[in-house]
Amino acid sequence: MIKRLLTSVCDLDQFVRLHQLGFVAVWPLLGLAAVTDWSPMTVAGLLTVSLFFNTYGVLLDDAMHLDVDRRDPLRANRWLVRGTVTQRQALAVALVQLPLMVGAHFAAGFTVGALPCLLGAVVGQGVYDLYGKRCRVPPLMEAAEAAAALLLVVYGAMATGSATNLLVWLTAGAGAAFILLVNAFHGSLRDIAFEIACHQRTTPIWLGCRGVQDGAVHISTAMSAYAGVWQVALIGLSLAVISQAGSPDDRSRLAVIAAGVAALGNAGLFVLLHRVRKPAWDVLMRLHVTILVLPLMLAFTPRLGPSRAGLLLLVYFAPTLLTAHYWLDRTRGHVAGSRAASAADARMPLPEQDLTPGLSGHDLDLRRLVNEHRCPSDRQPQAARLDREA
Repeated sequence: MIKRLLTSVCDLDQFVRLHQLGFVAVWPLLGLAAVTDWSPMTVAGLLTVSLFFNTYGVLLDDAMHLDVDRRDPLRANRWLVRGTVTQRQALAVALVQLPLMVGAHFAAGFTVGALPCLLGAVVGQGVYDLYGKRCRVPPLMEAAEAAAALLLVVYGAMATGSATNLLVWLTAGAGAAFILLVNAFHGSLRDIAFEIACHQRTTPIWLGCRGVQDGAVHISTAMSAYAGVWQVALIGLSLAVISQAGSPDDRSRLAVIAAGVAALGNAGLFVLLHRVRKPAWDVLMRLHVTILVLPLMLAFTPRLGPSRAGLLLLVYFAPTLLTAHYWLDRTRGHVAGSRAASAADARMPLPEQDLTPGLSGHDLDLRRLVNEHRCPSDRQPQAARLDREA
């Protein structure tokens, strides 16, 4: 019974990404905390709007990239991929979230003046979902989603009619830096071998990353510099919030220490992700993503107080804990996939006749990478040939 319930939760999570809710809800909640005290009705309203916003973004993105997702074995169990939900139905559910967001906004008693920020965030998220991996300059589309995070912070601040202040804009900048870092460095590097094979356009590919080589994720110097800028910006903005978020008392000093330790942890993991190989890379990557916002949340502790700060941490971390065993299974899938790829390397050397004369060493490595990690539909004929030869 419990196992069946967990399976149903995981299926629903794969459809609407419940585990991501904290990464969305944290921004309007921090925007609210930057200008006024929390009330149960206001927090509930922002959480509801965040739930609808997250569902909208996820389903629109999945529907737009269904042809690619169908080739990915790690997405084979999703309702949309296996046909439990059609592409048209997913789009319809995504669009239904828009009136639901507006309805939740007014039901919570939020001001009309905050609504343009919410609608602007919807547009930014929609632009990214539609063109995110099709644009010739991927950071431009990632900037659209970063703008959505920024606007969610401002929306949370304006929802109760309060005026924005420096603390709001520092937090909004941190939200944008978070999205720019996570989209480029974590999400795109995680799936880079598959996305190279399926001719997607992402920031790591655009900046010269060549995928996974001998179990190591290749991170180009340009990619390290680009991601490093946003990592430093996120840490710097998080620490700058401390000077605006509370008075210089014992609680504030404790928050400074905790935020500083969390920031050092973020920096250390960022460096470590340049050193470790898969599957350890996948585990550390998820840990890094999860604690990226921790310094910023700790910086708000003097302003929120212990109980509200605890609630903020619960909102952020609880959704990820609900589906922890699913992510463990996915990590095991990455391990199995890495082992299968290693076994395939020994059996499937790149035929010399497939190479174009005059290729440089860099191009040769890229061709080999694409051959080793090509989409499943492209590998089937070659696998059948190998079976006949065996």
